[in-house]
Amino acid sequence: MLAILFTGKAPWTVIGEVVEAVRIPVTGNGDVRSTAEARRMADETGCASVMIGRGALGSPWIFDESFDALGAEAQRDHKDRIIIRRHMALIQEHCFDRYALSQMKKHLAWYTEGLVRATDCRARIFQTKSPGEVWEVFQEYWEGLGPPRGARRRPLVHSPSPCPLSSADSLSPLGRGQGEGRSTSPRVLDRSARRDLRS
Repeated sequence: MLAILFTGKAPWTVIGEVVEAVRIPVTGNGDVRSTAEARRMADETGCASVMIGRGALGSPWIFDESFDALGAEAQRDHKDRIIIRRHMALIQEHCFDRYALSQMKKHLAWYTEGLVRATDCRARIFQTKSPGEVWEVFQEYWEGLGPPRGARRRPLVHSPSPCPLSSADSLSPLGRGQGEGRSTSPRVLDRSARRDLRS
C-alpha cells in the first residue's frame, strides 16, 4: 500500500518495486478513479489487489464495472435513482437528526464535484438547517443540470412508513425494509420512528 499524503501523483512504479521485493500479496493504492484504472494498476505493477479511497468519495459507482458502459443519460439516472437517493435514505434511517444532516451535507457536496456551478451549490448546501432542506437544495441543483428525458422530481417523503413502490423505485431493498423492496426515495424520520427502526 502506498500513501502520498494527498499531494502529487501516486508513483505506481514504487508499487511495482515493492511487489518484486516481497513475497506477500501487495495492495496498490493511489490515483485510481475507475475500474479501468484499477485494472491498469494491477497490470502495470503486478499488485494482487487495488484499494480505492478518496477516488470513491462522491463517485461510489466506481465499483460498478457496468457503469462506464452506460450512456450519459443512463449514467445520470443511475446516479440519481440507484445511488444518491439510496445513500441519503440510509443516512437518514441510521443516523439521528444532527449527525444525519452533517453527513448529508458532506456527501451531497462530494456528489457535485467537477460539475458546473458546484461552488455555489456547495455554499447553499452548507447553509441548510435540516435534512429536508439540504435535499431540496441538492435536487434543485441536480435538476438544473438537465435531467434525463422523462424524469420527474421525487420529493422527500415525511413519513416513517415505507413509500408505495413503483417500477422505477423498487430496484433494490433499503436497510431493514419489509417485503421484497422499499422506496429508494430519501425519508425524513422523526425520533420515535427511528427508535422503532432500531428495535
